[in-house]
Amino acid sequence: AKQWLEEGAEVVKVAPGHPRDAALFSGAFNTQQTRMQFAVTLEKSRAQVCAHLGDRTAAYQHIAEAQKLEELANGDAVERQAAQAELKKEQQNSGSKAAGSTAASGGAAGAAVAGTATKVPAPNPNSPKELWAATPAETRRLKEYRYVDEGPTVVILLELNEHLGLGPEASELVEVLPQFRVKCEAESVDIQLRLRRKDGQVWHFQLLLDPLCKEIVPEDTVPKLRGKDGKRRLEVKLFKREKQLSWYGDIVGDPRSKKAPTGKDAKTQKGKEIGNEKAPPVQKGTLMNPLTPEELARLPTPSGTGSDNRPSTWQASAGGAPVRLAGPETPAPTSTSTSATKPFEPEPRHQKATTTTTTTTTTTT
Repeated sequence: AKQWLEEGAEVVKVAPGHPRDAALFSGAFNTQQTRMQFAVTLEKSRAQVCAHLGDRTAAYQHIAEAQKLEELANGDAVERQAAQAELKKEQQNSGSKAAGSTAASGGAAGAAVAGTATKVPAPNPNSPKELWAATPAETRRLKEYRYVDEGPTVVILLELNEHLGLGPEASELVEVLPQFRVKCEAESVDIQLRLRRKDGQVWHFQLLLDPLCKEIVPEDTVPKLRGKDGKRRLEVKLFKREKQLSWYGDIVGDPRSKKAPTGKDAKTQKGKEIGNEKAPPVQKGTLMNPLTPEELARLPTPSGTGSDNRPSTWQASAGGAPVRLAGPETPAPTSTSTSATKPFEPEPRHQKATTTTTTTTTTTT
């Protein structure tokens, strides 16, 4: 397992694209991880294998590498780009590293023998490190920008002379890319800039696009500072999650349509502060009493004067349960029999007498 994981880690460094965009084993196996997320998983697996083999030193090294990759994936795109360029340079110069270190040690020894001391350069107040460590005198929120849909990517254009509101002075004060910080998530882009005005004040600018109308791949974001000295612009290339979809109109959607975080993101978001203030804790009931006192107070009150169905605490405060009073006595119903009662028969107005005559015939023989 250790050998296969090492080979996988080397392949991830040079492989283009993302594992979730590839059809693995003719579609029988798929993953939703990006390239950097897959690299983090490999480093954690390598740390686990080294721990089982008893090599704790290597295990801690792989854990540190996994944490570093996670910070790069979720952090500033400018710093991530510089770190990746430095790593690539180290890989290219790995062959001549030993010779360079030997020459450097020899030169250092010669300088020590000669007794010459190197001077530490004075800090530059306009360096990115000093600018981001200073407290800004003014903060401005940017609302203007441009973008270009290039098929699988979208480029955000920030014209410094036009969109910062400082004129040509903006291009003169922005010299290097590290003066920017670009933090991206799946549905948001946050671009920040620090510069020092001619009067010595540090100004802070921010362009926040949240939420985006469609999702992007945050770890692939590429910022670049282009243009001439008198007219510079920042280009931020965003890689679409769905490359076949076109972006048009306003690329910032409705904040109410932003998806709620799920899984690990939801647990991370749970402890964050909202508006520099922690959300008040929500009071919940217990297993024996599911309803809180506020919810009990909002329950409808029964009509009538009786209080039999009210809580026992209310009955105790009201002076005990009421005593049921006896109502007025009602007479017992009497039963009547219709068998002894004759039906009413009206008498006829005129009654005719009927005479019956009987004739007897005697036959003599």
